[in-house]
Amino acid sequence: MIAPDFMAHKRKQFNDLLLQNKAFIASDYIGIMDELPLMLGDKASEFSLDYMLPPVGTPDGKSHNVFAGLQTDGFAVAANSKERDTLLQYLDFLYSPEGIELATWGKEGETYTTQNGVRKFKDDYKEFGDLRTKTGIATIGAHTVLDMSAFESMYSPKMQAAMKIAPEHETKPQPRLAYTNEENEVLSMVGETVKKYHEEQIAKFILGQKKMDEWDAYVAEVNRLGVQQVLDVHKSAYERTQKFVNEGK
Repeated sequence: MIAPDFMAHKRKQFNDLLLQNKAFIASDYIGIMDELPLMLGDKASEFSLDYMLPPVGTPDGKSHNVFAGLQTDGFAVAANSKERDTLLQYLDFLYSPEGIELATWGKEGETYTTQNGVRKFKDDYKEFGDLRTKTGIATIGAHTVLDMSAFESMYSPKMQAAMKIAPEHETKPQPRLAYTNEENEVLSMVGETVKKYHEEQIAKFILGQKKMDEWDAYVAEVNRLGVQQVLDVHKSAYERTQKFVNEGK
């Protein structure tokens, strides 16, 4: 039931498997519920995705999307950039009420109109996914903060229902960890070795190429490669970060 090359799938392969009914469950951005059907054009109504509550993995676990609390992308400005001050001003603007409004709605007359004091996206954009793919609004890199309530009228009924449920299953956002030079060296050497071995072996267990009675041998090898060193680095960085965050309260 699992594609042998599932760990190497790119976005197009991922989309194609779902659209061709060769897959039935996936972990992705919630907006794909409305975006993916649009790729079928006139046959969009023949395809549908439902929102599923995150599974509970342990007896005392919670139904949480563990990835929601980890933001792995963001903006950065090079310290030696000739446009550093301008770029920093731009980022400041994106956090301002005016910047949030622009990133959310776009430009009046081009992406939305105002009638009797009420803003409305133009009829060119039938759904939220349509707006994102045609304008870039609400896509990664185009905003820092969005007023998501602006898009509610464009959501499909399933998307509207999912957006009400999803926040209850999000993990608490965690700050990005900062590492020392010595810690980065451990992560780049030992960490990458452990990661490569882990990904290769876990894929084999999932695909049935390795039996579960080989699990203890896998654990022993991961320990031999230095997984504890990697864990210690993350633990130290986490404790420093928590101390910094708590001192700022």
